[in-house]
Amino acid sequence: GNSEEVIGRAIKEERSLRDRLVVATKWDPGPRTPKDVILESLDRSLKRLGVDAIDVMQIHWLGGEHTHGDNGFDRLENPELYEAMEIAKKAGKVKHYGATSHHENRSRILQKAIDKGVFDVLLVKMNVLEYEQAGMPELLAKAKAHDVGVVVMKSQPSGARIPKGFEKARWNIYQSNLRWALQHDVACVVESGIGTEESRQD
Repeated sequence: GNSEEVIGRAIKEERSLRDRLVVATKWDPGPRTPKDVILESLDRSLKRLGVDAIDVMQIHWLGGEHTHGDNGFDRLENPELYEAMEIAKKAGKVKHYGATSHHENRSRILQKAIDKGVFDVLLVKMNVLEYEQAGMPELLAKAKAHDVGVVVMKSQPSGARIPKGFEKARWNIYQSNLRWALQHDVACVVESGIGTEESRQD
């Protein structure tokens, strides 16, 4: 909501921005949310953003337990979701679809999303602290095999962990963790906590 309004104001003030942006946002359907409710959510996002189409519409936080009964898999079994997706795409309101998760079981959840054959991109928590334990190598391999893009979030591990091989690098810990993430087969890294600190912005 709020972030969509901020982006919408920026686009309104500088119309040429739209062509230079990949506008991604999220909707939040539950396991039994009807398609009409899902499509109403999309229309509200379009209005707040002031755009005709969303480049990437993502399912928010699979496994987050913030919608009733969400175990990370059941929301992917809602037939109304896929009907809404098809309607929105045919109407030209959404160009691509994504699935997101930072649940401890995110690799299996997002591999299930890939199996659905309708998602073009994943947004996933990935950092040096739990790369292997969270099953990231398997997820990245499956995404590549199915031509599904991967965007990394939450690349900064707690405890200021420096990635292996970066101990003597000229970059600070924040920059090193970004570089570590980008060494993998991913499209990009998004950081929501950059703030105004100069080295993070750099």
